[in-house]
Amino acid sequence: MDHARHTVRATDEENMMKHYKRFAALLAAIGMTLTAVAVSPAIAKEEPQGPRSSEAPATAGQATRDSTDGIEDGRVAQEATAGADSAPLSAPPSGIPAPDSDADRSSNSVQSDVTFCYYGSRVDKPHISRNQQDVSAHGWWQYYNGDCKTATVRIWLYHYRCVPGTNDCIWQFTAYDKVKKMPRNAPLYMRANARHSCVSKARKVGFKAVVDVDIDDLSDPPDRVTKFKDVYCVPWW
Repeated sequence: MDHARHTVRATDEENMMKHYKRFAALLAAIGMTLTAVAVSPAIAKEEPQGPRSSEAPATAGQATRDSTDGIEDGRVAQEATAGADSAPLSAPPSGIPAPDSDADRSSNSVQSDVTFCYYGSRVDKPHISRNQQDVSAHGWWQYYNGDCKTATVRIWLYHYRCVPGTNDCIWQFTAYDKVKKMPRNAPLYMRANARHSCVSKARKVGFKAVVDVDIDDLSDPPDRVTKFKDVYCVPWW
């Protein structure tokens, strides 16, 4: 009889020990899960964020003026008035070249004095981009004839600023982009794209897009193709 009781007691102790081990293992698993949940946001926050796959290639690498840099010359962004084309271009920030100043050409002209290549420099008018938040302009080149396949295309975007009540006006640098090895007749997503966000769309401001095309591996003339447009976009005050 005593032997039977001892056997039952031992069995009960073994069962209790098994339950205890299972309970301890369960608590440990819950603890590890809670720790992972607490740590994972910090890890994700530190991971570098690359450009989204939906962004156009030109958007990711373009240079723009920082709208937080105040301008202390008293000029105000405004619509382009008659004679605005003769206003000077402001100097781009360090590291960005200025457009060629040797020649201005119509956007419909054909560059025929480049060796073995007939092409046209192209730029569209500044406009509000598809996201409805930026002012934007594109530059590309159109192939006509000859031995030319790719080009380096640069585009500068400026906006018109004047001292109120005076003729003291300039075209203020706003954005820049450069695309190397651009194929001829490039589709929109492959074109150079200078763009800048609008802090307001309450009034029109004059914008000027300037494009320069350099045919790869050939000597082409300096050229500067421009287009103007008043756009409901104030890039900064």
